Amino acid sequence: MKKLLKRSLIIIYLPLILVSCKKASSPVPPVSFTPYLKGKIDGRAFNVTANSLYAIGTTAGSELVMGGHFESDGSISIHLKNFNNSTGERQINETNYIAIDTLAGILYYAGSIIPGTPVQGNGKITILSVTEKEVKGTFEGVLLVEPSQNSGQSPLNVTEGEFHLKRQ
Repeated sequence: MKKLLKRSLIIIYLPLILVSCKKASSPVPPVSFTPYLKGKIDGRAFNVTANSLYAIGTTAGSELVMGGHFESDGSISIHLKNFNNSTGERQINETNYIAIDTLAGILYYAGSIIPGTPVQGNGKITILSVTEKEVKGTFEGVLLVEPSQNSGQSPLNVTEGEFHLKRQ
């Protein structure tokens, strides 16, 4: 009788133990990519170096500021006000701008980098996708020299601009 009871208990509990000892599923690895910000200035390619790349203010969603240093030519800054975590095209205006500061100390920009100053140049910033972890888009524009520095420099044509950044 004791043997039968033991066998019955084993038969009843063994399947429960085996089911409850199921191997834990491994977590899905996060999507991994190398952030970048690149484009062309007057037909010459630039690529922001990874160690200087930044994206600020993307978590709250109201603004997107990104940029960094590229090769040996200078730095770029892109500011998008009213980002609001949404996709779509934004024209350069008094709150959205693209700026390039050359190593020679000449500042070029499209938009208005100081509130209340006139908009100069033209261009657009397009947000293609936004997730909790990343933002991806394109940009282009004709950047003019900061008026107080203008001594006859030609505008810069920024084309084929792309970015894919981790959100901070």
